[in-house]
Amino acid sequence: MGRITVFSAAGCHRCKTAKASLTERNIPFAEICISMYPDKRDDMVAMSKQLNVPQFFFNDEHIGGVDELAVVLEVWDKEENGISVLDQYRKEIESVDGPTDERLAKPREKPIMDSPAPARQNTMLKLPRIAGKSQSISQFDITCKLMKVMPRSDLTWRGTIYKDAFKGKNGVDVLKEEFQLSSWNEAVTFGRMLQRNKILSHVTEDHDFGNNSYFYRLQAYQEPNVLNTLCIWRDRVDQDSDRIMSMLTKLMNKIESACTDKKGFVDYIAAQEHPDFLIFDEASCELQGIDMASMDQNTRLAFGINAYNLMVKHAYIKVGVPNSDIAKYDFFHKISYNIGGDILTSIELENGVLRANAKAPYTTKEIFSKNDKRLKLALEEADPRIHFALNCGANSCPPVQTYTSKFIQEELSLAAIAFCEQDRNVTIKKTAAKKELNLSKIFSWYRSDFEAAEYELPSRVFCYLRGERKELLHGMIAGEKAI
Repeated sequence: MGRITVFSAAGCHRCKTAKASLTERNIPFAEICISMYPDKRDDMVAMSKQLNVPQFFFNDEHIGGVDELAVVLEVWDKEENGISVLDQYRKEIESVDGPTDERLAKPREKPIMDSPAPARQNTMLKLPRIAGKSQSISQFDITCKLMKVMPRSDLTWRGTIYKDAFKGKNGVDVLKEEFQLSSWNEAVTFGRMLQRNKILSHVTEDHDFGNNSYFYRLQAYQEPNVLNTLCIWRDRVDQDSDRIMSMLTKLMNKIESACTDKKGFVDYIAAQEHPDFLIFDEASCELQGIDMASMDQNTRLAFGINAYNLMVKHAYIKVGVPNSDIAKYDFFHKISYNIGGDILTSIELENGVLRANAKAPYTTKEIFSKNDKRLKLALEEADPRIHFALNCGANSCPPVQTYTSKFIQEELSLAAIAFCEQDRNVTIKKTAAKKELNLSKIFSWYRSDFEAAEYELPSRVFCYLRGERKELLHGMIAGEKAI
């Protein structure tokens, strides 16, 4: 019995969209996820000559990716002889024996799974006794509860606006009511315990919590631009940075997948309301304990790429998607992560750490000054292939995947080839009259990472091509006329 086979990857929106187009037509398919079976990537590339996912096969015939599948389905949808799409599938594919190529068989080996992380300690806080019974609650649960019940507004004092704050006396009233406390003094005592445990604090950390008019704020809102500060991390820290990033990426993929429509667009407002988002938000706080300075170069490179890509997605959900050039500039210069106690914006992570403390495009100074303690985080040398791995959310940016310290060099090479194989990123035109090489703006913005001079770029791009495109560009480089 014939079938459709799709090669996919975890967290791939285009994969989800394409699979949904089959499911809504009741067309069955077999899926081979190269994230779970990484050895199958070689089979996919050998059969399709493509590195990107998804890739579809109708029995042994390679159809293509999302766009090519859409063309086939559109033809089936327009069939005028009264034959349903499902019947056409049965006639053209299911009724034929196949697939015969063993590389399209369902994997027999066990999928690659992350090793389990060390058990969480789950710090518990004691609640006031109710009806003579003692109770306890986790830091995460008390934070979630207080985020729902504690008042929050913009308060002003001497011309300064304190966002997402509440007055002490209003907080005392809420604590007394929500936790069934017998007096305001008991509520103050409970509030100070929360303050000692960094669940709430005075807006400028000058006053103890009390039944007063001073301004206080939950830790979850204390640093709005530092995304991973829902709580102060007091749990154990996993020493395997690859495993932490894999765990966080899977959580994010689960949220995005649930909030992605049939066209592949993520509803970030719905994502913020997803029940798993606060779980992800709290889990990301573990990055506060990561010692990036102690990582070797490959580990820091993989971690930095993953952290950047995760930060952008996290910010789209928590802060919102910027809708203008000015808003984008503000967005990427403000959103940040606390990594090992160092606050790093996306601009600083990209240019300061990953680009070995280089100047950001259209600027004149290195990101970290010689006295900046974060200078120790900078890689020794910039690898231009990072630009094919970083995803800033723009249409011209490369697809996201999770990078690993062990295979980072191979993964960056794959990312570079996959990026340069796409016509929207690299277009080669050769006629009798001229030779033309059109490149993505990435090569212009970060030209100094690739080559010292513009005329040297074709030779660099040549390293990232395969097959006919590589041969065509080689002929152009070897020719007498300038490109």
